Amino acid sequence: MGKKTRIAKLSDRDWDNLLTLAAGYLSVTNGDARRAMSKAMAAHHDLIAAAKLGVVSAEIHEGRVTLMVPDDGGMALKFEPR
Repeated sequence: MGKKTRIAKLSDRDWDNLLTLAAGYLSVTNGDARRAMSKAMAAHHDLIAAAKLGVVSAEIHEGRVTLMVPDDGGMALKFEPR
């Protein structure tokens, strides 16, 4: 049995965010909007996967902040003080 196709509807806000991300890729795709959107979708997917693994973090003055996906979904920032 093959993999099941999954469809995830985008909210207007999600669509706007993808468009903004794609706009950033226009300069590296010589204005090719399709390629820019493809790059944006791949980058978005990679970011979500990295957030699920908890590997996107930064050191800030107060300690460490990590992008994460909570058990109930969505996105969150986890702060770990020094």
